[in-house]
Amino acid sequence: MLDFKTLYLVAAVVTLSGAGAVLLTWYHHRDAPALRAWAAALLVGNLGAVIVRVAGPFSSIQSTLVSNLLIIAGFALIWANQYLANRDRLGVSRQVGFTVAVCAAYAVLFAVIFSAGAGQGMRSTSVLFSLFLAVLSLATAWEFRRGMARDGLRSRIVVVWAFVAMSLARLARATAVSLEATNVIDGKLSLTVTGYALYATVILVLAITYGLIQMANEAAARRDERLFAGG
Repeated sequence: MLDFKTLYLVAAVVTLSGAGAVLLTWYHHRDAPALRAWAAALLVGNLGAVIVRVAGPFSSIQSTLVSNLLIIAGFALIWANQYLANRDRLGVSRQVGFTVAVCAAYAVLFAVIFSAGAGQGMRSTSVLFSLFLAVLSLATAWEFRRGMARDGLRSRIVVVWAFVAMSLARLARATAVSLEATNVIDGKLSLTVTGYALYATVILVLAITYGLIQMANEAAARRDERLFAGG
């Protein structure tokens, strides 16, 4: 079985490395889509992973809520970035506003579900967390797909499918926790699915980072082609 603390440590290293690579790419391609938003999403989400790594999963209701909110904020930010960019309304204040709204909605649902959990509060909120990430990942994939009609970047496909796969991984985790809560499967199988879902998430973060860097390079190459053609 995969060790969760090791996985969270690996996730922290991957997200920090990914954020560094994205920021370096942005330094050379300032107008590339979504680079700064993804770097910010990785750094914010990394704080949530660090909390889980230090405190341990489900150590307390407070640490669980804070870590979940930080990770959700990262996903909400990249979704908001693409949602607003596709509507020509991109701005820092709007991105922050959308992110805060998503986090507030999660916090309210978290409180309601936990209080009505009847002994299953932590499992129920775990399902809620995975479902939120699944929906946000799928919505982000849709917005990246819509963006292709605007800029024609074929490398967007990598990002689109990586976010779709991340949504599926989170749905698998939510399903496993739900089946464990209803005694359909045992806790060992649920933990195994959860571990592999987290492992898949780490790999998919790398895939998204790679895709965004490829988008930046493709956009730069097209711009150079237009300049040479014009010259």
